[in-house]
Amino acid sequence: MATEHTFHLKNYGIYSKLIEDGTIDIYTKILNEDNIDDHFKWIINIMYDGIETEKVRNCKIRIHYTDKKQVTMHIVDYMFNLMMWSIIVSSGESISSFYQWNTMFEPITKKSIKKYIDNKFIRKNISSIDTIKMNQSIDNGIGKFRDLENFQMYLANTVNLEDTIELMDKYPEFNDTIHFSVEGIPLEDVKDAGMKATRTQIEYIKNSDHCLKDSFLAGEGINAKQYKEVSVNIGTKPNGQGGVFPHSIQGSFINGGLKTVEEIVVESSIGRIAQILQKQNVGQSGVA
Repeated sequence: MATEHTFHLKNYGIYSKLIEDGTIDIYTKILNEDNIDDHFKWIINIMYDGIETEKVRNCKIRIHYTDKKQVTMHIVDYMFNLMMWSIIVSSGESISSFYQWNTMFEPITKKSIKKYIDNKFIRKNISSIDTIKMNQSIDNGIGKFRDLENFQMYLANTVNLEDTIELMDKYPEFNDTIHFSVEGIPLEDVKDAGMKATRTQIEYIKNSDHCLKDSFLAGEGINAKQYKEVSVNIGTKPNGQGGVFPHSIQGSFINGGLKTVEEIVVESSIGRIAQILQKQNVGQSGVA
């Protein structure tokens, strides 16, 4: 854990003031293609030294855009904006509020990254910048995500079941989906009913401070169908013959799990069926 004496102010450039005072004013007119990588490196150095501390996470940057508009960002939001701005300044553009990447209000996803680059860089410069230069600029900006590897665990949340319990206590509908029952539901409808309950849970999670909120908003790192088995119900399983086993597993993995030998056999057979199908359908290397 970083403490006061582990901050290395000499590695933060002009942002040493950010650690000393907790805030700094940045005028985007100073950012250009020659120095923006340095700004990004200085911010990264701060995060290397103390991303796990409240001191760093509470750092705020007051940004003064070239069109006279102002906004205050936390250091992580500023870091993500610097990534995108490194693409923009490669075209000689100064950073106005038009180029703000609203990471504070929308999730960072493959789609939002593409949308930003398409709308704010490619369409504005497609006829004036060489294609190779344009691709190199985009690669330079996107490539900065690699610098997050050393502290990526601090930019995400671990799974915390207390968050789920909190939603159960607060919202009866959410609580009902945790205790989802297949009683009275025809076997052929169990899967769809389970997915409906799953979507209900996901909507509550997206609008809360649940540990899985960011994953669901970004559509990354989590699979809704697998989440259903963990948190709603395991349900029906394919039998490898185009149908399903004539037994639906009532519980989820956090609420009951596999209770009987029959359920264990059904659940464990899936991997074996996949192996058999692969063996049947995929040719052996070197065999005509």
